[in-house]
Amino acid sequence: LMLGAATVSGNLSLTADVNNDSTSTLQIKTAISVGGSVTLSGGGTGTNDTIDIDADITAATTLTIQNAATVDLAANVDLTTTNGELSVVTNITAINLSGANGTTNIIDGNGDALVTLANLTDTNNPNLTVNSEGSITLAGADLGTGTHLFNTDNDDDGTETLQVNDAATFNVGAATFRGGTGTNDTIDINADSTAATTLTIQSAATVDLAGSVDLTTTNGALSVVSNVT
Repeated sequence: LMLGAATVSGNLSLTADVNNDSTSTLQIKTAISVGGSVTLSGGGTGTNDTIDIDADITAATTLTIQNAATVDLAANVDLTTTNGELSVVTNITAINLSGANGTTNIIDGNGDALVTLANLTDTNNPNLTVNSEGSITLAGADLGTGTHLFNTDNDDDGTETLQVNDAATFNVGAATFRGGTGTNDTIDINADSTAATTLTIQSAATVDLAGSVDLTTTNGALSVVSNVT
């Protein structure tokens, strides 16, 4: 299934491989702006399907991408919700950033709603910024040497949590984990986290390291002090 440019006043739902019996691709070729919710799905649990996003997607309320082995974000592609939850996690094996070195993907959730992301990978070394006015839950990362920013409560008005998970090690390049003003937010790290260069954790009332969790930089500064109580 391939979709070109679309401006929709209501909700938009697209599903590839609806009978769940093939290896299929749902491809978004040009920008989508929707006045309601957006749902993009592979068939069944999506173990064979790809959701290939080559242009920006903006949803006024929720954005849900589900049921795919891979969600591929091309160079400089952004995902945005104006006022609702942004979820790319249910039955998703990986979110792959396929842009060249120096390109930037932005995932931006607004409306004090949760942003949840499946395991993050990349083909080269693009940059990634993940923003949420609410909380962020990350399932994992195996990223290269780009710049990776994770900003929870980025409107500085709530009590939110940035949760970092991984079945193995959360691998990033030059990374920042950040709360809002830091007076109410928690950065909850449940997996070993390794940065290729710098690792900065800032602006949180609490930085919580689960049992046996290690923080490592391969070749750069490691800072857990700025606006951390």
